[in-house]
Amino acid sequence: MHGRDDGAGRAAAAASPDCGHLSGRVHDSYQRMLKEPPLGEQSVMIRLTVRRFICDAGD
Repeated sequence: MHGRDDGAGRAAAAASPDCGHLSGRVHDSYQRMLKEPPLGEQSVMIRLTVRRFICDAGD
């Protein structure tokens, strides 16, 4: 048996990891696949949609 879960971020904005400034402008998005070790007979795969935001602090 196999399991798969899809997830996506829902935040309207995110803080810049460099300066901490909050931004709501999405730069792009991409998908990331995470495959967990089997749990008993089941393998698990998680597909995430990740968004990258544009920092407005320099504007």
